Amino acid sequence: MKTRESQGARLVAWAGAEGSTVPMALIRIGLALLLWARWGEDMVLVQAEGPAMLALSLGFFAATAMMLVGLWTRAATATAATVVATMYFAVGAAGGRTAWIHHHHFLLMSATVLCALTQCGRSLSVDRWRALARARRLGLPAPAERGPLLGLRLMTAQLSAVYLWSAIDKCEPGFVGRAARADRRFLLRRIGPASGDRTDRGLGDCGVHSGGPGVRAGARGVATPVAPPAAAAGRGVSRGSLRAAAGPHVLGDHGAAVPGGDRSVGGPPGGRRGRAAGGRGVRLTFRHV
Repeated sequence: MKTRESQGARLVAWAGAEGSTVPMALIRIGLALLLWARWGEDMVLVQAEGPAMLALSLGFFAATAMMLVGLWTRAATATAATVVATMYFAVGAAGGRTAWIHHHHFLLMSATVLCALTQCGRSLSVDRWRALARARRLGLPAPAERGPLLGLRLMTAQLSAVYLWSAIDKCEPGFVGRAARADRRFLLRRIGPASGDRTDRGLGDCGVHSGGPGVRAGARGVATPVAPPAAAAGRGVSRGSLRAAAGPHVLGDHGAAVPGGDRSVGGPPGGRRGRAAGGRGVRLTFRHV
């Protein structure tokens, strides 16, 4: 029983704590700028379709501008939260504008709603300047920049939950397997699909499989060193040998001219052989699988 009472008292103390309003003011300014960055272009008046969207655009820019400078801050932030919630639920979810209902849009909307519950206008705002001027005029002490921290702590809890549950979800074995397959597909797209058999291991018609980072090869034996100066030792080579030294590019159809090397690139039997121009470059030897 005592444990439950102590936990309840700690929760009440956590929810009712007070502190500086400067962090909430900084969050208010940052949220206004983020709202402009995300929806400013979509909400310009020339793109408004009908009176309802025109009124929503006017409310969006008026509320966020007042929220930014801190004029009638609580009312402006509450209005901005209402407008953004309308954009998310009415226009986005119910109206079919799916570009407005991604997870980061919901996070931005909910952060604006929580910001409206804070005393974010007591610092870094026109309201603060007016309060100081009034106090000087009446001979009163300057009002304290303090307020309840519940809204700020709810923002912190929500943002932490986003990363916590994302990390937990990505620890699931199925996701790890899908991520590995996606990485493999990405590498195959970068490398280039093979024509013929062994499409998951071959690099082009030459049947070469590179596990090293130094060479990128495309279809029909087109290879490009991607991390010069580097030497790919041929780790993971399937039925072929691959040696790469520093060189800008290798291009060719089975055989290729190699800039930076007085070397020829050997193609498969019956294939063409390329000639190199000047210096040392890349030597590739291929065999058909």
